[in-house]
Amino acid sequence: MLVFLCQIFVLHPLVAKPIIFHNSPEISTDNLSLFLQRFVLHPHPMGTLRQVKLAQDFTDTLQSMDFHFETEKQKFQVEAPYLSSSGVLKEEKKTRLVRGQNIVATLTGDENCSLIFASHYDTKKFTTFKFVGANDGGSSTVLLLELARVVGVFHRLDRFEKHAFGRCDLHFVLLDGEEAFLPNWNDGEQLLGLQDNLYGSRAFVKNNLTKSVLGKNSVSKKPIKGVFVIDMIGHKKQKISITNN
Repeated sequence: MLVFLCQIFVLHPLVAKPIIFHNSPEISTDNLSLFLQRFVLHPHPMGTLRQVKLAQDFTDTLQSMDFHFETEKQKFQVEAPYLSSSGVLKEEKKTRLVRGQNIVATLTGDENCSLIFASHYDTKKFTTFKFVGANDGGSSTVLLLELARVVGVFHRLDRFEKHAFGRCDLHFVLLDGEEAFLPNWNDGEQLLGLQDNLYGSRAFVKNNLTKSVLGKNSVSKKPIKGVFVIDMIGHKKQKISITNN
């Protein structure tokens, strides 16, 4: 009996379920709060069970929005730094294969165009404190979910042509593995000769967009008119420096 109860205790938090939201026609701060509460329950770096569960939570939530979303989890596998439990790079085997998954929710429009809205939904791994990523990338993830919901309302009411998006195909993409496993963004290139960041973004481009110039990209067969990537929008005094790229 004790073993059985322990199994229930361990497995229950990992059972995925959709987030209950308010179905209003406007951006809801209550919904943003509900989505963020789920995001910050635990740290969830790419490749962890917590991240797999959150991916299912968000997929179920998007599917529960009655707007005819076509949802897909696009799985990928990458070589990444292999760290010990203390966050130190292992000497005997410095890399390992890590699985990730991007989530794509699509609303189909009538016009010959498509738009992509994206945010990363993983958190960076820290061993010295519990990092749950409320701003990075919780703030952008919850806005993306709420934006998808509100746009879905207009889409269903056939009022979409009144907005800047027109009637293009719309793809809402949650990207996995944006964060570096090593402490700093460029450590992977300096220590291992591999790019230790943007794993999900690079997999998404490779698998979906590299053939778009031929009109055969798998996200949408329609020309892509714009890509909007959002991140770290929750801090009221956010300061972002200009990077090399």
